[in-house]
Amino acid sequence: MIHKLFVKKQICYDGSQIESHWGYKNFGLEGDSIISFMGKCDIKFNNIKDLEDKMKGAKISSPLMLHFIIEHFYMDVPTAVFVQRLFACIVKDELESLAKRRLQRNGDDLYLSGRKLTISVASGSLFSSKIHFGINIEEAKDVDVSTMGLNQLKVDPVKFGRIVMDKYAEEFRSSKAASVKVTKLD
Repeated sequence: MIHKLFVKKQICYDGSQIESHWGYKNFGLEGDSIISFMGKCDIKFNNIKDLEDKMKGAKISSPLMLHFIIEHFYMDVPTAVFVQRLFACIVKDELESLAKRRLQRNGDDLYLSGRKLTISVASGSLFSSKIHFGINIEEAKDVDVSTMGLNQLKVDPVKFGRIVMDKYAEEFRSSKAASVKVTKLD
C-alpha cells in the first residue's frame, strides 16, 4: 500500500523535502507515500542532489509548480530511477490526454515543442529512496532553458495532481500484486 496526500496549503520546494521521512515528520505518513502540493520552486545550492546540475552551478527555480514527493522504503537508487521514469510516463500519458497535445519524454524530463515542463530527481538514503517530480504551472522565465506550464495547456493542477497520484498508487498496487502471483524460475 502507498499513502496518498494532496496538501492544499502551498509549500515552497527548496530541496529539503527530498530528505528521508519528510512525509512522516510533516504529515504522519508511515511507509511508502506520494505527496503532492503546489508552490514555488527555489532549490538551494546545498540541496541540489544532481551532481551535474551542482557542478554547472544551475539555478533551479519556478514561480509556481505542482510538486510530487515519492518515498519508497528499502528501495535502491537504480530501482528508484526506473520508478521515476515510470512516473514520468504516467504524467506524460495523463497530460497528453487532458491537454490533447503530444509531449516528448527524454529520460525523466517532459517537453512540448522543445519547451521544458518538468524537473525531477531520484536519490536515496540508508532507509529509503526519494523522488521529486515538479511540473511548471506557470512558465519559468529566469532559468537556463525555455519552459512552459500547465496554465498554458489549460490543465487544472489540483485535478491533475489527484489523477496522477491515483494512477501511480494503482500502478504500484498492481505491480506488487503481479510480483506475488508468479513462481520461481527453474
